[in-house]
Amino acid sequence: SHASRSRIAIDSLAILPLQNKYSDQSMEYFSDGISESMINTLSQLPDLRVMAWSTVSQYKGRQVDPRQAGRELDVRAVLTGRVMQSADNLTIRVEMVDVNDGSQLWGGGCTCKPSDILDIETQISCEISEKLLHRLTTEERKQLARRPTDNVEAYHSYLKGRYCWNKRTDEDVKKAIEYFKKAIDADPTYALAYVGLADAYLVLGSFGIATVAPKDAFPRAREALIRALEIDDSLAEAHASLAYCLGNYDWNWASAEREFKRALALKPGYATAHHWYGFIYLASMGRLEEAVAEAKRGNELDPLALPVSSNIGLLLYLARRYDEAFEQFSKNLEMDRSFVYTHWERALTYEQCGRYDEAIAGFQKAIELSGTSVLPRVLLARTYALCGRRGEASALLDELTELSTQTYVSPYRIAAIYSALGDKDRAFKWLEHAYEGRDPWLIWLAVDPVVDSLRSDKRFHDLLNTAGDVARLGLAPVRAGILVGGLVGD
Repeated sequence: SHASRSRIAIDSLAILPLQNKYSDQSMEYFSDGISESMINTLSQLPDLRVMAWSTVSQYKGRQVDPRQAGRELDVRAVLTGRVMQSADNLTIRVEMVDVNDGSQLWGGGCTCKPSDILDIETQISCEISEKLLHRLTTEERKQLARRPTDNVEAYHSYLKGRYCWNKRTDEDVKKAIEYFKKAIDADPTYALAYVGLADAYLVLGSFGIATVAPKDAFPRAREALIRALEIDDSLAEAHASLAYCLGNYDWNWASAEREFKRALALKPGYATAHHWYGFIYLASMGRLEEAVAEAKRGNELDPLALPVSSNIGLLLYLARRYDEAFEQFSKNLEMDRSFVYTHWERALTYEQCGRYDEAIAGFQKAIELSGTSVLPRVLLARTYALCGRRGEASALLDELTELSTQTYVSPYRIAAIYSALGDKDRAFKWLEHAYEGRDPWLIWLAVDPVVDSLRSDKRFHDLLNTAGDVARLGLAPVRAGILVGGLVGD
C-alpha cells in the first residue's frame, strides 16, 4: 500500500460496497460482507464517523464518482474497491479518496487464500485508520485487531446470514436464521452470530414483517442475546437488541432503558440504537418529542436507512404532527418507492386525516409489495370500516381469521378494526388477546390514535393500568417455565 502526503486527520468515512468481480454471482454475499465487516470494525473508533452499511448499500451496483458520493453522504473520505478470484486465490483492491480535492489518501491491494480473509480485513482496517487519524491508542489497536471468530466457515455462514437478513422479506429472514445457526455450530463462541440470530427473530416477530407470533420469536431472540453477552459484554449491537426485546416484549422498561444507554455508551455512533431508543422506549413512555429527536439523531448517522427514516414519520403520526409526517414519508419515497413500511405508515396517516381513498391506495400498494406479511391487509380492513365500506371490512376480517390459522395476525390491529366498526366489546376482547400474546403494537397504547374512540371506556383504563403495573414492576408471565421479565440488571 502507499499513502499520499501528510495531511490533517479526516474524521468521517464512507466505505462503498466492494464490487463483486467473481464469475460466480452467488458470491455476492462475500463482497458485501467484507464491506460491512470493515464498517463495523472501524465504527468502533470514537474519533471516526463511519457511514452505516444500510446507507452505503444504496450505492451497490452503481458506477459512482467517489467525490460525488462523499458530498451526498457528507463525509471527508470515501473508500472504493473490488474483490476478484483467480484460481484458488482472492484479490482485493481498494482506494481511499479525499472528497475535498479528489486526491488519493491511500491505496492498496493484496492476493491471498480465502482462508486468510480475516487477517486481511484486520490489516486493511488498521491501515485505513492510521492514514485517516494518523495515530491510534493502544486500546484502539486492540479493538481493531480483535476478530469476532477465527473460524472461516463460521464467518462465511454469518456473512450469508446478514446478506439474507438485509433483504427483509419473510423468506430471506428465515434463510438467515439457518445460516446464523450454521455459524454457531461451526463456532459456538461467535457472539455476532448469536446477535444475527436474535435480530432475525426480532424482525419476524415485530412490526415490519410480523409473520411469527411474538411468543415464538422474542424469547428465542432474548436467549441468543444473553448468550452473546456472556461471550462478549462489549457488543453494543447485542445490548441494543436486548433492549428492544426487553421493552417490546417483556415490558421491562427499566432494564430496557439501561441496555439502550449501555449500547450508546459503547458505540455512540450506532444509528440503530438511537433509532430504537426513540422508537421503542421514549415513544412508549409518551415522550414523543424526545422520541422524534432521538430517531432523527439515528437518521443523521445513517441518512439512507429506510426503516429509520420511515419510522420518524410514524413517530410524528403518533405525536399527531401529520403534516410533518407526510413530509417525512415523501422524503423516504424519493429515496425508494418500493419500501413497504413507508406505504403503510403513510396510509395510516392518510386514514387519520380522513383521506380514505389515499389511505386505501397506500395499503393496496403495501399489500402488493409485502410478500407474505398480512399486516397491510389488517390495516386496510380498518379503513374500509371507517369510510363506510363495512361489507368489504367484514370480508377482509373473515379472510384474516382464516389466515390466522396459518400465520401470525396482530390481535391489536384486529381490535382497531372492531373499534372502527363501533363494536367496543369485540375490540376489548381482541385487546385482551393482544395483552396475553404480547403484541408489540400494545407498547403505544397510551398514544396511538387508532384507539382514541376507546379511551373513555373504563376497560381501556383498566388495561392501561394492568400493562403499566407489569412495566413498573419489571414483571411478565411465565411461559414454558421461563421467566421473561427482569433478566438484565434486576
